[in-house]
Amino acid sequence: MSIDLTDVSDARISVDDVTQGAFATELSEDEISEHIATANSIVNDRLVNSGLKSSRLARIELYLTRHLIRFLVEPEVQSENLGAVNRSYTGNFSHEDLRSTRPGQQALMLDTSNTLGTQEFDQFFTMG
Repeated sequence: MSIDLTDVSDARISVDDVTQGAFATELSEDEISEHIATANSIVNDRLVNSGLKSSRLARIELYLTRHLIRFLVEPEVQSENLGAVNRSYTGNFSHEDLRSTRPGQQALMLDTSNTLGTQEFDQFFTMG
């Protein structure tokens, strides 16, 4: 049996939610959907019984998706030189958790139960 990693039928957010506003990505809709599905699993597994309202869970899911994209695939470039290519990336890479990206920090801020803030790196990215 094959699991569709792009199935977002139970997600609180859509690809359009992720890509609107100032958030830009070069990922395809299927690639974004994979990150939405992962964020949805994290929210369902760890936050659904935390007492947070569904609208807040949706926002956390949105920022978790954006965090996954920025942390795992497309770090934000803060500055870039074209001659001899020199890039600086935003984010605090001394952290290996949600604090490492702006969207991750927003998810932490919205999680008033502090469930996500108490997750260690290996716990946060373990899906089973």
